[in-house]
Order: sequence, then structure tokens, then C-alpha cells
Amino acid sequence: MAQRKKVVTLKDVAQHAGVSPRTVSNVVNDWPYISAEMRSKVQESIKILGYRPNQMARSLITGQSNTIGVLIPDIINPFFNLAIRGCEDALYQQHYNLFLCSTSEDEEREKYYLDLLISRGVDGIVLWSTQIPRTELAAMIGAHLPLVTIGFEGEPISPHHVITNLDDIGGSRRATQHLIEQGYKKIGHLSTFAHNAVGRRRLAGYQQALETAGLTFDPRYIRNDKASLHGGYRTALELLALQNLDAIFCHNDLMALGAIFAAQHLGKRIPQDVGIVGFDDIAMASIVTPSLTTIRIPQYELGKFLGELLLAQLRQQPVEQISTFAPAELQIRGTTNAESTSLEQHQKLVEELIAMLSVEVPARIDL
Repeated sequence: MAQRKKVVTLKDVAQHAGVSPRTVSNVVNDWPYISAEMRSKVQESIKILGYRPNQMARSLITGQSNTIGVLIPDIINPFFNLAIRGCEDALYQQHYNLFLCSTSEDEEREKYYLDLLISRGVDGIVLWSTQIPRTELAAMIGAHLPLVTIGFEGEPISPHHVITNLDDIGGSRRATQHLIEQGYKKIGHLSTFAHNAVGRRRLAGYQQALETAGLTFDPRYIRNDKASLHGGYRTALELLALQNLDAIFCHNDLMALGAIFAAQHLGKRIPQDVGIVGFDDIAMASIVTPSLTTIRIPQYELGKFLGELLLAQLRQQPVEQISTFAPAELQIRGTTNAESTSLEQHQKLVEELIAMLSVEVPARIDL
């Protein structure tokens, strides 16, 4: 049976470097009043011995864990790939680690992970589309833990709570207006469940566009399901069975992709028989056939922005407590435009996709 390797202690480093344990501790904790020669000497001993500071013990002393908890609703949704990458890059530059939890849009699971992160002593929380009731969330977070939320309704729950949201209403209104401008009259909407604040706002934008155009809002044209590929496919099959329905605006791109598959399964031509618009502009939106018209959200930049908001709070810098991230941009593609995509246009789409996915890893900033 292999023997467990002996843990190198701070005292071992001090003995190897010929200095006091206090000096080693000062170097490890970046105490500024250490000579360059002494710092180099201790760091060389740390490297030779393979010493790793006990982060849990260190956090008890400093009151900081250099860890940020991030909760997202669905790790399967590719929207979060680039968003989390952006958030992680922002935190990494400032020597913070990211602890990621996926709640599966389940309130009890979200509470479990949030309680776990707080008990682990994270320095702050980024919370995406929470399902937890406002008063309960306030009790869990407390008055002092820095919190950044997206997809949150109402006023901040504490002085350290920063809210940023997407332009869900404006984006949904623009998406539905585009369908109307293309000549579609009977427009359905694939939405998520009523407890989802983002879903409620996107439904509101859809309704506003219909009302502005003088079209009647018909509740029969609304279907609710999980904001997933399967949810979109299942609910689109139901909607497309309705007589005269000729377009669908979807809560997100995953549901829109499901709607495309449903329409193709039923033998309907896109966009001639049915037009489809999504929301998010995930990578698959531009390469599916036909390519998906959608509302573009710059996912990497959004994630980075959320990370930077939290870092600003940790530095006690002033930040706007309620903000909207970026205007919603409509990307018109094949699901609403019958013109075939040329070779040059397809190449441009591929180049845009590669550029979106090719994110450079930032270097850490020396503290």
C-alpha cells in the first residue's frame, strides 16, 4: 500500500530557508515590508519543497477565502459556457476562484447550494435567475455578503446587492415586431414557467408588440415548458397543431431549436410556412439549418461584467445598484428570411462563430 506523502509545513520552509516561520508567513501573505532578497529566498524554498498554504486556515485568519460562488439555472444550456468563461476570467485576473453550481431551476436545490457556498465562506455570490422568494433570499444572504443577481425583479435586498438585467422586454418586443414586419399574423410564444422573472418579462415584450401592431393577444398561442431543447420541441408540436399559426417567438435559442426540429418533423417549410425567432444567439444558432433569427446577447462580455461588478463591491468601489446590460440586437437569419444564404454569407457566419469562441485567457494581475 502506497504511503501518503508527508505534508510540507510552514515550519519546514522556514527551516530550509533559514528564516523564522513568521517571515515565511509574511511572504506567503504578500506582506509588503519584505526585502526582495528575502522574498526570493523564501519563494525558492517553497518551490523546492512543494509547499502549499492551507487555504482554509488562511481564510480563518484573513476572513477571506478568495472564492466566489456562482449559481446558474442550467449547466446544459450552452448560453452559460461563454458567460461563465467571462466571469471566471474577470475573477482569475484578481486571484479569485470560481465555485460553480447548477440549480436545474429547482428552488430547493438552489437553497441547498446557496447555503453550502455561504457555509464555505465564499467572499461573494453571483446568482442567476433565482427561484428563492425575496424574503427568504434576504435572510439567507444577510446584510453584508456581496451579491450580484441577474434576472431579478424588484429593489435590492441589501446595501451590498447589485442587480443587472438584460433588456428582456425590449428584446422580445423587437423579435416579435420583426415577425410582424415579415408578414406573419398568428404568432405564438414558447415561454418558460410563471415563476421565472425573465420569462415574465419576455412574455410582456411579446404582448406589447402585438398590441402596438393592433394584433389580438390570444392565450391559446402561449405554451410553457422548461427552457430546453426538449421543452421547445414538445410545446412547438402543440402550437403548430393550431390552425393558422404561422410564427413562433421563443423564450431562448434552445426552445427555438426545438421548434425548428418540430416544424421539420411536421413537414413545414421554414420560413415559408412558419417563422421562428429565438433569444440569446448561442453558437448553434448560426450553424443550424436554417440558421436561426435571434436576439443577440454578448455572453462572454455579460459574464465578465458580472464578475467585475462583484469585484468592485469587494474593493468597496461605487457601483450602480440597478442596471441593464447592453441593448438587445436582432440577428436576422434563415428562419425568417427566405433568401438562401450565399457561400460568402455562410463563411462570414463561420468566421463570426470562431471569433466568438476564440477567447484569449487573461493573465493574472500581480498584487
